[in-house]
Amino acid sequence: MDQEARGKLERQRIEDDAKAEEARRGLLELQVELAALESAGQAKAEAQSRVEAALIRTQAEGKKARLEAEAEKIKTDAELESLNLARAAELDYTQKK
Repeated sequence: MDQEARGKLERQRIEDDAKAEEARRGLLELQVELAALESAGQAKAEAQSRVEAALIRTQAEGKKARLEAEAEKIKTDAELESLNLARAAELDYTQKK
């Protein structure tokens, strides 16, 4: 009888160890899944930040080009106005002579 009780106890211990091992395996699988999800999430976030940075650079370059064109127009208009004033002054001087 004592040996029978020890046998049952040993069987129970083996079953408990098997269940514990199965639980550890399940935990490891979940940890692997979680690591994969975290990695994918980080990769997605990094890709999205690169896209946003490229978009910002493109917008900044476009704005810079518009401002440079506007500055060039202002400069050209000022030069033209200066030439017109000089021509008008020269014409006025020539007519008064």
